[in-house]
Amino acid sequence: MESNKIISFTKFIVAFVGFIAALITIYTYYYTPTISEETDNKTEKVKEEHKKENKVSISEDNHVISETNETKDFLKNKKFQKNISIKKYDFVGNLNNGYAKVGKNGKYGVINDKGNAVTQLKYDRIYLHFENDYAIVIINRKYGYIDKKGNEFIPIKYNWAEPFSNGLAWVNLNNKWGAIDKTGKEVIKFKYESPLIKSFRDGITCFKQYREYGCIDITGKTIIPFKYDYISYKGGEIVLVNLNNKYGFINKERKEIIPIKYDHASNFNKGFAIVKFEGKYGTIDKKGKEVIPFIYDHIYSFYNGMAHVKLNNRHGFINKEGKEIIPVKYDYAGSFREGLANVRIKGKAGFINNKGDEVIPFTFDAAGSFSENLAAVKLNGKWGFIDREGNKVIPFIFDSSKPFSKGYAEVKLNKKWGFIDNTGKVVIPIIYDSTTIFYEGVANVRFEGKPFSINKYGECVKGCH
Repeated sequence: MESNKIISFTKFIVAFVGFIAALITIYTYYYTPTISEETDNKTEKVKEEHKKENKVSISEDNHVISETNETKDFLKNKKFQKNISIKKYDFVGNLNNGYAKVGKNGKYGVINDKGNAVTQLKYDRIYLHFENDYAIVIINRKYGYIDKKGNEFIPIKYNWAEPFSNGLAWVNLNNKWGAIDKTGKEVIKFKYESPLIKSFRDGITCFKQYREYGCIDITGKTIIPFKYDYISYKGGEIVLVNLNNKYGFINKERKEIIPIKYDHASNFNKGFAIVKFEGKYGTIDKKGKEVIPFIYDHIYSFYNGMAHVKLNNRHGFINKEGKEIIPVKYDYAGSFREGLANVRIKGKAGFINNKGDEVIPFTFDAAGSFSENLAAVKLNGKWGFIDREGNKVIPFIFDSSKPFSKGYAEVKLNKKWGFIDNTGKVVIPIIYDSTTIFYEGVANVRFEGKPFSINKYGECVKGCH
């Protein structure tokens, strides 16, 4: 009898446990948030935080007005803001002669300054040039032109299209380049290969044809013969050419004014050009006279009157006269950004100002350039971010990181990429195989091998599966 009671009690316990397990299973199946729901919950939290911090504007239907310089300018335009229903769009651009580009779910259109739609939201990209009464539009990788009324006055059929210059626009059709006027009429035949200049500069543009380079005027007449291995023309009277792997300079009358003898050369900038001769770099003036001696292993481009140079595997900075402003002593030097340059010496990285003063100590394993007042730095194998005083702002927890752009930075953790804001908060989950910076409120990402585009809340807006 006693044993029967024990057996009955045991059966009851087993049944009860089974019942509880079934309840847990049902609850888990129906009530546990899916990955999508978890993402949505995170999204809502992010939205609320953004609302609190006033970093972006949130519309009534939870669309974000992308945090770009264009949008900030737009929001400052009170008249425009008053007349437009901003809840309709993910992205609103600057007013351009009474018109603005708008976007939603990866498609773009045009509105006027009263908020009225000029075009449908149907274009993949729009480039406004309404100061010249037109815009370039793209659908399915084909280019065309619309006017201020939204009329497609030049068909969307080209492989590429450039802005009008001197009444003509360079366009690509069937992999050949030619020029059209504003009626769409072919003015310069579609026979040229890779264009070096996609507009006319001082009435000249240069092309590659049959593996040789030359330049033509707006009538299509050859100005510089198609015989060079390379040509670079930035306007003015001097043209940089390459012939038989040597560089030199000619004028528009085809006369050689600086011998074609250099191993490498840049275009003239503010009266001088960086050139390489017999394995060393220096600079010359427009008469070919040496300004900075040919002693450097490399001279990088000048910026704010200074150039980064390399000599005997050491790095430093000189001015336009060749005077050493910052000693050539560093193992590595980056460009100056926001007034500071990241440099490395004896295996450690830090930051200097344009006088060579050490502003942030050399304590890091590696460092990137400053962007939006923050710089990515590496310490003990992990990346984080510091401010201009060297204070840690975002912890050193990431495997890799990229500079901030429009409030967000790409970061990598456990072989996956995502986005953080300037407080270090993860605003888009670190789940992607790859990411790009945001452009007009949209970033390209890849998840489980599939590419698509997301907005600043991680919501898919293009290429969704």
